Amino acid sequence: MRAAVLASLVVVASVAVSSSAFGWQGTQTCYPSGTYLCDPGEQPIQVRWKYRCVGYEINELGSSDLPRTADGLIAPEVIETINQSFDTWNQVDCSDLSFVYIGTTEDNTTEYVDSRGCEGNRNVISFRDDAWPYASTSAFALTSVTFDPNSGLITDSDVELNTATHDFTIGDDDVVIDLKNTMTHEAGHFLGLDHSQVRVSTMFFSAAEGETRKRDLDDDDIEAVCTIYPTIEEDRVCSNPPECNAPTDEDRGVDNGCCAVVSSREDAPFPLILGLFLAIGYVVRRRASSQNCS
Repeated sequence: MRAAVLASLVVVASVAVSSSAFGWQGTQTCYPSGTYLCDPGEQPIQVRWKYRCVGYEINELGSSDLPRTADGLIAPEVIETINQSFDTWNQVDCSDLSFVYIGTTEDNTTEYVDSRGCEGNRNVISFRDDAWPYASTSAFALTSVTFDPNSGLITDSDVELNTATHDFTIGDDDVVIDLKNTMTHEAGHFLGLDHSQVRVSTMFFSAAEGETRKRDLDDDDIEAVCTIYPTIEEDRVCSNPPECNAPTDEDRGVDNGCCAVVSSREDAPFPLILGLFLAIGYVVRRRASSQNCS
């Protein structure tokens, strides 16, 4: 069984592009070229959630960059900013995919832990104040999407925000790295999107300091989510997301609209990491408290 070592699987933004030279891209279980090559005879499958109601939690500590309560916990306005980012995707009329905020958690684990069982795995948004555990310090944030390689079904998604290297802000005044701008992009990875080649889209791979245009979806982003998650059930209320996203044997046998897939990756959930990167030509800002971080 393949070991799932997240830290070794950071994807450079220009690598994970599937078939089109322009427009949105869905995250695939493998690729015809570049990193994560398909095995002989293996066909790429779109990575996606099995259910249309997906829950997420936010680490209760938040970041020292951003407002906290008197108790040292994440402030309500920071939670609301993150929720607005996910709600941006919820408001697409032609899709019934819905994200729902479950609450805060002490957990900041960024991986799928099979031994925990269904109830032990959480989709968590975390802030990395002390150190950024990846080589790519230009990343504002990275989303780890763990999926079953035989079906493409997502088992876990977690977002890490790089507050060790970058200064995040909320609101419209004195914007540095806008939290809503960044989180709306990461929510796109969370649902199974890769980077787009459309510069004005939310899913374009880079952003500049002070940018806020990714807060709102472009037509390219809307087409993407509606293609992967077209509306099946009108007026459905997403309030109780399933606790278990692990694919069943039946899921692995589902016809995914392509040739039969035989993967050499066995049944191990496979992690892929995607994120939003600093635009070329901008200087990385460091807080004084993190200058000893590599």
